[in-house]
Amino acid sequence: MTAKLIDGKTISADLRGSVTDAVHRLRRDRSMKASVLDELPGVGPARKRVLLRHFGSPERFLGATREELEAVPGLPGKVARQIHEQLNRTG
Repeated sequence: MTAKLIDGKTISADLRGSVTDAVHRLRRDRSMKASVLDELPGVGPARKRVLLRHFGSPERFLGATREELEAVPGLPGKVARQIHEQLNRTG
């Protein structure tokens, strides 16, 4: 096992690799979540937070019915319908 000196402390290469892998997964997961919501009409940072908190996960959000979207507190019905239409476009 090789050790590296970081801020006066040594860490193993295995531990460093594990931490690096975890950071890369976190960044990838964040970017994947953001990309779907970023392209929706009428959805900015505040509404993204509201939607993710309400549904609990991007997967549950993506599977939401129009009625479920319209029931989100603080999300106007018109925006909910636009989101549903955008998510369910064919072609």
